[in-house]
This record gives sequence, C-alpha cells and structure tokens, in this order.
Amino acid sequence: MRLIGLAVVLALSLILPLAVGAVATGCAGQGYVDRQPLEAFWEQHMLAGTAGSFMFDGQRFDRSDSFRGGPYEEAKGSPFWATFTENGVYVVYDQETAWFGLLRRGGWGIEGGLLQRIQVVRGSLDLYGRLGIRTYPYFALLPHRDTREDISLEIFLLHRPVASAAVIVRKWVFDGIPSRDARAGLEYAPNSKRAVVTVTRLASPFQEAVDLSPFLH
Repeated sequence: MRLIGLAVVLALSLILPLAVGAVATGCAGQGYVDRQPLEAFWEQHMLAGTAGSFMFDGQRFDRSDSFRGGPYEEAKGSPFWATFTENGVYVVYDQETAWFGLLRRGGWGIEGGLLQRIQVVRGSLDLYGRLGIRTYPYFALLPHRDTREDISLEIFLLHRPVASAAVIVRKWVFDGIPSRDARAGLEYAPNSKRAVVTVTRLASPFQEAVDLSPFLH
C-alpha cells in the first residue's frame, strides 16, 4: 500500500505542474462560456428589482435559492456581502474543464446586489454593485485557496420611478481589482439634484458627482 501511495504522489507531482502551467499560459479549456449572457441575466434582475441565485448550464438558467439573508443594509456597501441579502443576485457557471478534465470547475461568478437606496419624489435612487469573478479550472482535490481568479467590479446608479421601469443613470467599471473587499456608497443633495458615488478599498479611492436633473423632474 505504501508503494501505491508513493506512486500516486509521484504521478501527481509530474502531472500537476504541467496542468497548472497549461492554464497559466492560456491553454483553452473545454466548456468555456463568455460572461455576457450571465451579466445580461443579472442586469435583468437588477432592473426589475428582483433577487435570487441561479446556475447556468451553458444554455439555460435554473434557480437554486440556497441562501437569502437580511436587508441590504447589512452588506454595508459591499457587493460581495450584498449577494447574501434579500436583494442579492448570484449567477454562476462552473462547468469549464482543462487538461483532459483533470482541472475542473472553471467559469464565472456574477454576484452582488443592492448597496443603497435613497427615496426621491415618485421613486428612488438605487446603488448596485456587481463582482465579475473569473475562476480558472483547478485541481479540485487541492484546497480552493489555490484557485487562480480575475476579479472586476461594476457599480450602477439607477433611477427607479414608481410608475415605470428602472433606468441605469451611470455605470462605473473597475477591472483587475485585488480582492472582493470593495465598498461603495451614495449621497444625494435634493436641492441641486446631484448625487455623489464613492468607491473605497480599491488601489485608490474613487468619487464622482452625477447630475440627476434630467431624470428627476
């Protein structure tokens, strides 16, 4: 038995560096899908103000609500923690493989939700945050902390009128962020009809003012 165990360890020590190297150098996996269908599906729920967890199999989305937490305020402006609130939206595809199936569970996780809501006349201003997490296929028997990921952040400012559909006022994209720790907040001055969006815990803080007078009559 000891000899068999040593043989397995030796085989893995020879195969894993090749497999990891193949992924690191961009070796095409099997079952890769583009992120756009998942993002479009996520945005449908954002605009509708609905929530849920969904699995994508490459053709259709299946609801799998295994968690739903408390109000969005509990996320404290974190897109990652907003995923687990009652206003969170989580869409995942994890069926990409590589190196003849030795590396598995690659794909996309599109996650986030409502971060802040400010009531205005006949509607609200909603701030949403979304993380796009690209997970590369990995050897599933090893600890998940060794997984290679690319993370992007998107912040959406929405005007949600009472009597019509929500519209995206402004969108900000931050590619290649180092972690899921970003926070975002919204301030609004009714007299000037100006909003200020702030994003922190990035390489450098971000802040931008938005004129809402074309949307708030």
